[in-house]
Amino acid sequence: MTDIRFALRRLARSPAYCLVVAALLAIGIGASTAVFSIVDAILLRELPVPHPEQLVRMVQHLPKLGDRSAFPYVYYQALKQHATTLSAVFAESAMEMRFPVSEPRPVEEVRVGIVSPKFFKALGVHASYGRLFTPTEARNTSQTPPAVLSYRFWRRHFHADLRAIGQTMVLNGKHFVIVGVMPRNFNGISVDTSPAIRIPVSAIPVFWNRPRNRMSFEIAGRLRPGVSLKRAGEECLAIWKPVVTNYYEKVAKYPPKEVAALLRRGLALDPLARGTSVLRNQFKESFQLLAGLMALVLLIVCTNVAGLLLARVAAHQEEYAVRLALGASRFRLMRQLLLDNLLLTVAGAVGGLLIALALIPLSIRLIPPVRDLTGTLVPLSVHAGVNGRVFLFLLAASAIAMFLFSLTPALTAARLRVDTVQRGARSSLGWRGRRFLILVQVALCMFLLVEAALLVRTFRKLRDVQPGFNPSHIVTFERIF
Repeated sequence: MTDIRFALRRLARSPAYCLVVAALLAIGIGASTAVFSIVDAILLRELPVPHPEQLVRMVQHLPKLGDRSAFPYVYYQALKQHATTLSAVFAESAMEMRFPVSEPRPVEEVRVGIVSPKFFKALGVHASYGRLFTPTEARNTSQTPPAVLSYRFWRRHFHADLRAIGQTMVLNGKHFVIVGVMPRNFNGISVDTSPAIRIPVSAIPVFWNRPRNRMSFEIAGRLRPGVSLKRAGEECLAIWKPVVTNYYEKVAKYPPKEVAALLRRGLALDPLARGTSVLRNQFKESFQLLAGLMALVLLIVCTNVAGLLLARVAAHQEEYAVRLALGASRFRLMRQLLLDNLLLTVAGAVGGLLIALALIPLSIRLIPPVRDLTGTLVPLSVHAGVNGRVFLFLLAASAIAMFLFSLTPALTAARLRVDTVQRGARSSLGWRGRRFLILVQVALCMFLLVEAALLVRTFRKLRDVQPGFNPSHIVTFERIF
C-alpha cells in the first residue's frame, strides 16, 4: 500500500503527462477491443444455443459459389423418419422472401422465415416473451396461424410493447397472431442475419399459394452423442440419393442429365457450431486484415508511450540516482516504475472499455450492405458487445501493452549509473532506447500509410469499374409474392 500511495502522489504531480499516456492507451486498447468484438461475433463465437458442437448442416459444394444448403422438404421428412445418427432434424426456408407487413403499424417490408415444427426445440431455445409454436400449430393449418417475432423487429415495429403478444398482424394480406418474441441475440443458425418473423411450415397454404414440396429449405440437425461427422454424413447421403432421384424426376420434372449432375454433386455435412455467416463468407480476409492493422496501431501506441516514459526517466534520473545512493535496490526502483505504469494502464483500460462500448455499435453500422446468392439485399443482425471473452481480450491487450511500453524504460532506469549522474553527464542508454523507438514508430507508420493508400486506390478502382451500360435512371424490380 505504501508503494501505491507513493505512486499516486508521483503521478498526481504530473497530471498532463498522466492524461496523455492514459488517453493514448485508451485509444489503442479501445479500438483494438472494438474490432476484436466484431471479429469474435462473426468469426470466432459459437451459436448461443445448448451444445452447439453437436450441430451439423447438410450442404452441397457448388463450384465458384461455395457451400449451399437448399433441399426439398421431402428430404427433411426422410431424414426425420430414417436418420439414426441424428437426434434431431430441423429446417428453415433457405429463400427468406420479403413480404409487406401492414398492421398494426404502417406498411413495412420484412424477411419471413418458414421453419419446421421442431426448429426451436432442436436448437434448444425458448422465447424471451410469450411462447413458441405448439405441436398442433406447427403441424396443422389453423384459421389464424402463429408468428414469432425477432427481438429487433419487435423493438422497431412494436416499440418493445409486451401488449403486442396476442395481437393480430397482417402479413402479405393474411392475418397472423403474434405468440412470442425471441431472445435478443438469437438469429437461428446464422450469426449475422435473421428473418424478422418466423412462421411454421403448416402456414404456407395460408401465407403463400405455393406447396411446401416445391420450396427449398436449409436443413440441419444434431449429432447423437458418440457419432462421428463422417458416419452421419454417409447415412445422410444414403438417404438423400433415392429422395433426390424420385423428387427431381417425378415432382420437379428435371431432365435426366440434371438429375445425374445433382447426384454427382453429392452431399456433405458441415459443422455448425459457429453458425453460418454472409459476412464471414464474403469478408473473412478483410476482418482478419483489420484485426492485424489494429494490432499494429496498438503497437504504435505502445512505442509512443514508451518514448514518453523514457523522457520521464531522463528527466528524473537525478531522483533515481539519489534513491540508489541512499540504499534503494535496482529491483525496488524497477518495481516502483512498473507500479506507476500499472496505474496508468488501469486508467487506460477503463478508458478503453468506455471507448469500445461507444465504437462497437458505430462499427456495426459501418459494415457495408451485403447480398446473398440471389442478389437480394440482406439486412444484417450482428450481436457484438463486451462479453466475457472480449473483456479477457481487453485485459490481455492491456497487460501486453504494459509489458511492451514498460520494458525499455524500466531497463534504462535499472542500468542508471550513480557516478555518471553525479558528474552531471547524461546516460546514453535512454537516448539509444528513444532512437530505437523512433525507428520502430517510423517503420510502423510508413507501413500503415502504404496499406491505407493501397486500400484507397483499390476502392477508387472498384468505384470506377464500368458496368457496360449507362446505369443512370435505371431501376430494378423484384417479385416478392
